Amino acid sequence: MERIYRKKVGTRGLHSFQVAVKETDLWICADRPLVKETRDLVLKNRNHLEHYISLHPDFLSTLQPFRKDPLAPPIVKAMIEATHDIGVGPMAAVAGAMAQFVAEGLREFTRQVIVENGGDVYLNMKKPMTVSVFAGKSALSERLGLKIPVEQMPMGVCSSSATIGHSLSLGAADLVCVLSKSAARADGAATALCNRIKNRKDLENVGRWAAQMGGIIGGLAVMGDALAPWGERPLKNAPFCPIFRLRYGYGVTSPPDNGGQAASDSNRGPARWVGSRRFARTNFNPRNTSMYGASPLPLGILKRDG
Repeated sequence: MERIYRKKVGTRGLHSFQVAVKETDLWICADRPLVKETRDLVLKNRNHLEHYISLHPDFLSTLQPFRKDPLAPPIVKAMIEATHDIGVGPMAAVAGAMAQFVAEGLREFTRQVIVENGGDVYLNMKKPMTVSVFAGKSALSERLGLKIPVEQMPMGVCSSSATIGHSLSLGAADLVCVLSKSAARADGAATALCNRIKNRKDLENVGRWAAQMGGIIGGLAVMGDALAPWGERPLKNAPFCPIFRLRYGYGVTSPPDNGGQAASDSNRGPARWVGSRRFARTNFNPRNTSMYGASPLPLGILKRDG
């Protein structure tokens, strides 16, 4: 599968390169080319994972949390820990875990590093970064950017989809994207949340579900042309929804002041502002769910009328 989105990555001042070993296909950005070092880290962690699976075949196949094992290698422990309380199997966290373990290993050789593994990303940068969001055929695809400030680094940004790619999903969302300090946690949580979204009504609950998981900094869910973002500190400084710069045909650049009717364009039709008017001014804390009393949406949903 050609990963066309990699051609759109803007990494001025960094060296970008690919390392692929079996199913693991990484795109790395670092201060200098580190192909051998990256391959060694991939082989090391894959060896740990494959050996553990050979001894515990159910680790690979289970869709339920796996029992904790104090003797497991570090990457296996991270996958088990990341998923033990959110109702998915440990392999739901494998891509995020691999990205993070490789990135952390490369820090010995580079001050800055980004590792992308099948759309799951771990960043440790000295400058703010924006991660583009691909949501398949959704009208919002590639029109959203997750702004990651320097003080939030390192950060895992991982996604799950019921309509894109070959990964198993029990839900119906075009995309659920989750931010966490642990990329394994972000990966597992994205899968768990995506599994629970069966229709647009569920978008009203996804922020609350994420808050109950713990370890989640923020995220968004996309279903068709509906968007449900939530988050903590990353929702601070962007002009529309403080973490997400929405640039699509509706022409919306700020919370509407006309009774909930957003600006529109002649081609795409009007957009509708749904949820709390405090959308762009609230720093939602996932550990404090009291905000849900003010609105069924922690930060609101923006979607088209009709």
